[in-house]
Amino acid sequence: MDTEKAWQEFARLYFEETGKHISEEEARDIQDIAQLFAEIAYESWKKKVVDSKKSVPGDP
Repeated sequence: MDTEKAWQEFARLYFEETGKHISEEEARDIQDIAQLFAEIAYESWKKKVVDSKKSVPGDP
C-alpha cells in the first residue's frame, strides 16, 4: 500500500471510530506515538524471551 492510500485508509478508520476528521499532521503525530509504543512492546517482549531462555534448567 502506498503512503497516500495508507493515509486515506487511516483517516477513514479514524473518522469511523471517533466521528472526527483528522489532519495529516495529527495522523503523523499519532503514527509516531504508535511506533514508539510498538518499539517499547517489542523490546519488552524480546527481553522476556531472552530472560526465559536464561532461566531454563540445563540450558547453556
